[in-house]
Amino acid sequence: MIELLKSEAERLTRDVFILSETPNERGVVGYWGGVRADLPNEVSRRDVALRSRKHLFSFDEDLLTELELPKRGAVAVFEYAQADGRRFFRVHDEGVRVAKDYECSGIPLYAYRAKCVPPFYALCLFGSREIEDWLQSFGLTRFEYWKLQDEDVEAYEEFFRESYYLYQADSDAAIVVNPWTIAWPSDPAYRIPPLRCTALTLKDAEPWYELWYSDQSMGYSVEERIT
Repeated sequence: MIELLKSEAERLTRDVFILSETPNERGVVGYWGGVRADLPNEVSRRDVALRSRKHLFSFDEDLLTELELPKRGAVAVFEYAQADGRRFFRVHDEGVRVAKDYECSGIPLYAYRAKCVPPFYALCLFGSREIEDWLQSFGLTRFEYWKLQDEDVEAYEEFFRESYYLYQADSDAAIVVNPWTIAWPSDPAYRIPPLRCTALTLKDAEPWYELWYSDQSMGYSVEERIT
């Protein structure tokens, strides 16, 4: 059965971009941290509701275009601090190219093509009829994957951990664009469309940040993740 699970993983593998600090011929496609010249950390004194903002990361729209993902421009994620101590995230999707149209003191990022295999629960939800029949042999539906205790499941989860970027401590990846996401301890259930994880940060974790896009609302949201 483990061979079927791996075969399904190959079929469902996503094309991704790994953004790292290692330069290549493509050139800079984004930034990690730093300060945007046009959107500095300090906010206007007239804006009494806000205390500061912080640029977390940004990348060019070209990456989304090449991966055939929804887009409305280059993506820039900021964390805002309110005067009352609360925080929130804002995604600026802009009609500019990150590397060419604004200045940022952050770490330059370069894009590399790669692949991303799905976690076990994604195999159960989106796998073929063979996966559904296998689950049914245990009296389970696709949504009851969490009940299954099996040596093949353990073998696949080990295979997944060995290849998934979140678990590769020696990786120089800062961001993965278009990853399969994992189910975090705080999640009531694994997220499925119309939500899609557009990016997962790896650098300076924790926290990790997930950038989500909703086909329904046609907008972005950000999740801060800790273990």
